[in-house]
Parts: sequence; structure tokens; C-alpha cells
Amino acid sequence: MATFAMQDAAREVSHLLESIRSLTAELASSDPVEGQRIIHLRLVLSASELALLPFELATSHVGMPGQGQPLALQTVTPVCLTREVRRVAASTLEWPTKPRILMVTAAPREVSAVPAREHEEKLKAALAPYLDMDEPQEIEDHLTVLAEATIEDVREACSKTAYTHIHILAHGIARDGTGDEAKYGLAFHAQQDRNEVDIVSGERLASALRCHMRGDIEQVLSSPVVVSIASCDSANVGAVLAPGASIAHALHEQGIPLVVGSQFPLSVKGSILLVELLYRRLLAGDDPRITVHDLRQALYTACPESHDWASVVVYASLPGNLIEQLQQARFEQANQALNMAMRHTAGVLQKESNAARSRRKGTKPPEPEMQSKDINDLKQQIMQAMERFEEAAPDGQIKTLGTLASARKQIALLLSMEKSLSSPKTKEDPEWGDALLDDEEFRTMLETSRRYYYECYKAGAREAWPLVQYLALTAGLKREKGPGSSKVSKRFQRLWIAAGALARENIRWGDAQQAAWAYGSLMELSVLSMHWRDPKKCSSEAKLFARQAIEHLDLNKYSDAEFDIFSLRRQLRRYNYWGWGTKEMLQLCREIGELIGVD
Repeated sequence: MATFAMQDAAREVSHLLESIRSLTAELASSDPVEGQRIIHLRLVLSASELALLPFELATSHVGMPGQGQPLALQTVTPVCLTREVRRVAASTLEWPTKPRILMVTAAPREVSAVPAREHEEKLKAALAPYLDMDEPQEIEDHLTVLAEATIEDVREACSKTAYTHIHILAHGIARDGTGDEAKYGLAFHAQQDRNEVDIVSGERLASALRCHMRGDIEQVLSSPVVVSIASCDSANVGAVLAPGASIAHALHEQGIPLVVGSQFPLSVKGSILLVELLYRRLLAGDDPRITVHDLRQALYTACPESHDWASVVVYASLPGNLIEQLQQARFEQANQALNMAMRHTAGVLQKESNAARSRRKGTKPPEPEMQSKDINDLKQQIMQAMERFEEAAPDGQIKTLGTLASARKQIALLLSMEKSLSSPKTKEDPEWGDALLDDEEFRTMLETSRRYYYECYKAGAREAWPLVQYLALTAGLKREKGPGSSKVSKRFQRLWIAAGALARENIRWGDAQQAAWAYGSLMELSVLSMHWRDPKKCSSEAKLFARQAIEHLDLNKYSDAEFDIFSLRRQLRRYNYWGWGTKEMLQLCREIGELIGVD
């Protein structure tokens, strides 16, 4: 659209919005120091013809914040402008916490290419914090790519899988209208000849996306929560007709709660930024209204030569409890991201352990040892995920406290590895444990982890592991003895008895995983009790519980069984790696390790 035409359109829609007195009053009364507050301007459009008006071009009128600036860009009082069809029910929307994305690309011979590879990379990057990206099957379970798609391909895919998000990358193209009216559709591949163009209207696309799920006895319709449409040209600045807001209007009208489209041509750069920011933020559980405002600002900053910021058109029908739903989604996603960061770190450390074993045995060419930069990268990954989790997590929940405790303990492990690269002392040095505890950051991580484990126990945890880990950290930090005494405190022994009772209850009444953890807890409690019990008895008990734990894990192949075996071995290895306990305790840990496969 030519600049003068855009200015003329902006003037007309500005006059229209200026007549909305409630908007004027809201803008005038807003306090700019309120921080994240955003005004949500909902335009309820019944007639599809109104979808063609570029409301997003409106400017702030006289006396309002950001006077003369685009209303959707000014930051004194942020405004998110969305469109809405009254017939779309918002109360049934459930914000997805487990994303399943369908990416549809189409570029028939008659139109130019689309940046499919770049868009796919951005979608994978948005999913990366929550998935093991080294597992192709896991990626496939969350992202499906339909290349050279026909509208029949889209309908077939939606009839088989309940997608939560659908991203469409195709060119907008003019199609024949009635009389002098020009209408637009998306250029899909024709079913009979994929080199030919099939111009798909919004109504046809809606029918494909909202089809009956195959095999569903209740005949439920497929119901994606988010549909995004990126229409761009292969040149740096878009030079093709965009489908206008009419397709987004048609999709929303058929019951899709959140539709993001483009009413003017998008530049390639703008389309890539759109998919990157939109999906990264939505998958994280961010408020879509704030996300849209940030998206416009990002497009305006990064693509000044285009009108991409104004091209974005959003149809949204959001429920009254959206904030509560988003808080839950943000917590679930942050928890998944932190767990994935810890699992990634654990996997890297396991590979390093295997490589170290190979180097010692000379069974294969030695692999390079982890360097300080590698360790620091892993540490930063966990710390960033942990900070995000802390911001999103509700206070006092057992799951929250346990996760935070585990994360800090893993950061401590990385800190100890980092220190071992520069310290003159080795792990075999009797003073190695003391040298670690002298490191303020290392000790702080363990102290904080210890506190979280105890809070987890006090919050009502019915499993033994939080209390066992509290006791292990207490002993590791050399705080198990009474003040001014060389003997283990009565309190430590009382908690030890309580942990053992919980573990036995978990074996009797818990599920397979709870029982496996309980055997591992009893093994660790036997090691810890060498401080005051008969060492021979402790040794025989610990070895028995270790064998029972491994046998139980081998017999009960639940989904996390392999990881729990690794965790059990890692916990044993930690005693020796950190120099925890007496010589007898460390020797026992090494002997148990030989039984269950720990070097």
C-alpha cells in the first residue's frame, strides 16, 4: 500500500476510534508508572466487510498519550488492538500447556518461494527449551511439517491429530470476486497437479482446520487454539498481495480463538521475526495481548522499510480467567524447561563419565575432556531456566520446592567440576571436600538446596526423598553434629528415623517409581548412619538396598526408569566427588558403586 494511501486510511480509522468515548477516558486516566498494564481494545466486528478496514494504523489523537504516534505502537500507555466476532465463545478456551504444532507451507510454481526452512528453524527454537532436540521422535511428536501442501493435506492432518497451534506460510493471491469486488485467498498446491495453484478462501481453510477428528466416537471437531498466517514474498520487502484480514476473520468466525494474520504484504524478514517472537512467547505462557504489542514494536524496529508492524491483524476471543490459565501454563512450561535443562546437563555429564572411563581403560581413542567453557554453558542454561521457574512457580508447593532444590544441587555439581579444572587439589585428596566448601558460591548453592528440601518435607511430602536429601546435604555441609559436640545430634537421628519410616511406607503403598526412590533412599540412609551405627551393619544394609533398587528398576520399566537408575548412580558418585563423609563412608559408596555399575 502506498504511503499516501496508508496515511489517508490511518486518518479515517483514527477519527473512528476517537469517537469511542470509553477509550478516550481510559487512555486519559491511565497511569504510565503502572508498569506492565496494557489496555486491551476489543473491536467486535459482525460484518466481514469491516475486517478490511486497517484499524491498526490508527494514531493517538490530541491530548492522549503518544499524541500523533501510531496508537498500537505508543508505549506511554500500551494498547493491544484485537478484533473479535461476537459469535465465538471464549469461555470454552483452555490455554494449551503441551503444544502440538502443525506447520503448513505452500509455494506452487506460479508464485515465488517462501522461507520455509527459516520458519521451521524458528519453530524448533521455540520448542527447544521443552524438548530433547537430539531425539528426532520427540521433535516429530510436537512439530509436524506439511511441505507443498494441498488443502486436502491440511484437512487430512487435522483429522488425525489434535493440533494446538497451526502456522501457515503461503502467498496471498487475488481470486475472482463478484462484480468489481476483489477477494484474496492463499496459494496452496492443487490436488490434481501440485505445480498448479489452488486459491483457498478463508471459508475453505476454516473447514479444513475445523474438521471432524477421525475415530472419535463423539465426533469432536479439531480445535486449534492458535492459527498464524504469514504471507510474504521471497524478496527482502514483500511485493505480493496479502490475503487481507478476511481470511483471519473467516477462521475466527468458525471458532478458532486466536488468529494472527497479515492485511498488507509481509517482508521475509518480518515474517521470520513474527514466527520467532510469537511462538517463543506463546509457548512460554506469556499473555497474548502483551505479546502482540511487543511484536508490533519489534517489527517496527527491525523492519523500518516496511509496514509489517501495521500488517499484523489479530482476532482474539479470550476467556475471563485467561490470567489464571496463563499462570498455570507459564508454570508448566517453566517446569518442563528446567527439567529439560537438568536432563540435558545430566546427559552431558554421563557422556563425560563414559568418556573418562574409556580414557582410563584405553578401550578407544581418548575423547577431549570437558573444558571450563562447556561447564559454564551448562551452568548458565540451568540458572536461566531456574530463574524463569522461580518467577512462574507458586509458593510453597512440594513440586516447586523439590525442583528448585534439585536444580541448585546440580549447579553445585557443575561448580565443583569447574573448580576441579583449576584447583591443585584432586578428588582423591583428603582436603578436596574442605576446599569445595570454602568456595562461597558452591556452599551457598548447597545451603539453599538443603533449605528447599526441608521446606518440601515440612510442606507435607509423603515421600522420603526430600528428607533424605536434606540429611545428605546436612552431613555434606558438616552440620550433622550438635553445637560444640563431636557426636551426631539427636535431631539428625530423629529425622533419619522419620525418613526411614517414610521410605518403607513408600515401598508398601507407593507406585513403581515411588518404591524405586524409596529403596535408593534406604540405601543412602544406611550410608549416612555410619556416623553413629555399626559400620558393618550399615554396609550390609546399604548394599542390600542398592541391589533391591536396581532389581526393582529393572523389573518395572516405567517411562523414567532408565533416568532413575542414572540418578541413583549419580547420587552415589557425588559422595566421592565432593568428598562427603568419613573414609569408611566413601569406601562403602565405592563398593556399592561397583555393585550397581558406578565407576
